[in-house]
Amino acid sequence: MWDKEYQMLLCISERDLEREIVQIENLARRQVDGILMVYQGEQSKAIQFSKSIPIPIIFVDRPIPGEYSVATDNFSGGQLAARHLAELGHRCIGMMCGEAEIRNVAERMDGFLTELRRWKIDVHPDHILHGRQELQFGLRVEEFLTKQPRPTAIFATNDIVAVGAWLKLLERGCRVPEDMSIIGFDNIEMSRFLSPPLTTVGQATREIAAKAVELLLQRINESEQLANIKPANVVIPPAIHIRGSTAALLRERG
Repeated sequence: MWDKEYQMLLCISERDLEREIVQIENLARRQVDGILMVYQGEQSKAIQFSKSIPIPIIFVDRPIPGEYSVATDNFSGGQLAARHLAELGHRCIGMMCGEAEIRNVAERMDGFLTELRRWKIDVHPDHILHGRQELQFGLRVEEFLTKQPRPTAIFATNDIVAVGAWLKLLERGCRVPEDMSIIGFDNIEMSRFLSPPLTTVGQATREIAAKAVELLLQRINESEQLANIKPANVVIPPAIHIRGSTAALLRERG
């Protein structure tokens, strides 16, 4: 936003719901022109609180009905991941799901399972793990190694979890992708530098950021004209990045 002669203040709540509200209050007291916000989750009070301050806000990363927001089509991203594994011949698939109460995660899971049903593939409840979207959760992938039948592929709802899974599988002597394929979500920078590199569904982060800034500047500079316009939920499609961590199923594994 520098070329538009705006300064940027960065606030990080570190997933603390109370801190999140305090930061919005501080920004309001500073009389900022507008706010771009990635809120913490469905329990966040930020959406309701934002209605009480006269400052334009664009929510980023998660679509919010009735508010201005720019986000990835997470449902479509889940479908891309499922279709890729199905096309490779995988039929016994495990899922490592972050917090399902987060809208993004729920949509990725829903898209993934919906697409698998289209391929007539069911995911057994024992093949679905839940945890926080962090590296430590990914280490629990070893729980799949004792399942019968054992999954031949894993879908992680973000790349950090996938990296944790990748590390644990290597530690246990399990080859990626020969023994188990892994696909993540987000296309973080680290994913390209693993060996093998991580197959992942990538968000169009630059496009999302550019659109969010565009909407915010419109709201700041044309507030009167936009006052009677219904808030827009802009949803941007993701893309799959096929790399070395997924491969065709060569044989059935027990």
